[in-house]
Amino acid sequence: MASAENFISLRQHLCEQGLREFTDAELAEIIRDSLEYEPEDSLIVDPYMTAVLNEDREVQVGTKICRFVNEGMVAYEADGRKPELAPELIEAQVRTNTLTHGQSVKIVDSKGVSAEFVKIDYARRTTVIDDIGNEPNDNVTYNYDGSITLTNGVRIPANMICRTTYRKGGGNGSWLAKGVSGLFGKNVTITNNYDKKHRMKLRMYEQDYIIYRAVGMTVRMQARKLGIWWRKKAQEFRYGWSAIECEYNFPKPTFQDPPKMPNGQPQYAKYPTGMTKKFPFANSEIVLFHIPLAEYDITTGDVNKAMSIGMKKLTSAIQSWFNKSENKGLSKNPRGLFTTRDEDKKIVVIFPQGEEVDYRTGREVVRWDKQWFSGNFTLGFGSNLAGGGFHYKKVSFSPSKDVSIIRGRVYGAVKYNDQWRACVIETN
Repeated sequence: MASAENFISLRQHLCEQGLREFTDAELAEIIRDSLEYEPEDSLIVDPYMTAVLNEDREVQVGTKICRFVNEGMVAYEADGRKPELAPELIEAQVRTNTLTHGQSVKIVDSKGVSAEFVKIDYARRTTVIDDIGNEPNDNVTYNYDGSITLTNGVRIPANMICRTTYRKGGGNGSWLAKGVSGLFGKNVTITNNYDKKHRMKLRMYEQDYIIYRAVGMTVRMQARKLGIWWRKKAQEFRYGWSAIECEYNFPKPTFQDPPKMPNGQPQYAKYPTGMTKKFPFANSEIVLFHIPLAEYDITTGDVNKAMSIGMKKLTSAIQSWFNKSENKGLSKNPRGLFTTRDEDKKIVVIFPQGEEVDYRTGREVVRWDKQWFSGNFTLGFGSNLAGGGFHYKKVSFSPSKDVSIIRGRVYGAVKYNDQWRACVIETN
């Protein structure tokens, strides 16, 4: 590993490698057109990861160096001895296709240097989604004729919109994007062309690198020059999402039975009425309200409707929550739902819908989760003690084993040269 002063990130390495192919005249032309080189790695999708990994896809975590390879991750001691990590060496000692996600195996190279191979993979499940009709909401309207109407009143006709389903290998992205999809999770990319040399690009992904996890979307505007797609500024970006449902899988139950009073009754409810935490991409806290699994709508394809149905069922509990002086200051904050499954080892969260608007930009990134469901939450449990109210406490969640997007839809709309184009990715 290089020292901090000499560190070259994977992204920087890819940029330098690509730009080295151009002449001074071509580089001057690129600068004149305000283009930015935006290479894609064959394995690492998340922009944050390409910034912290070095050119060999390595990062030091504690006393270990972690290197990402085609089938997963190899971790070895940061003691100056670097094991040989050729794919054939790994495959000779480990039948990688027989391992499950997160399973590790010791390996030793020809010089006796040991390392640990960790399999990275995802087992997928799908949810049936209803047909999509006319669904007005605070962000964008999906019309029956296939068009969408943005919050600024602009209607983008169906023939200016590209759509795809969020599944492994989905989208109309390059062979590279399709090849990456499924290596470390899902990565679905779709593009929409303005002409032969200009396009917008929307990506929805869930990537689990064991030491880092991210679930989110990216929107880009690109121009083609000298045979390469470059980042290009557009007049206006509008990008958003329906309510997004994510499922977190924990190694042990997340909520324990509360202590009991002398009469044998629990002092407070097992599940908090509400819990708050800083929202992943906003400056405010989100308030998640608990809904029992028996009352949680798992069949409605439109997760916005599932959110609305759940909130209506919880009207009384929500009003009681915000009537308390401790919570009145949160009344205008984003709200979501959560429930638990599989003996409380899984938490299902619906993040509220949202939209962002930017001008004169070329790329935007939104993450619904970057190991978000971990750390300290403030929980308010309905109290069974005299006087009622809520029993508040800080609870720390360890990072979940994995996270998956279950239901939801994202869209990106870009105005370039006074023309609007849009892309939509939705769960299957």
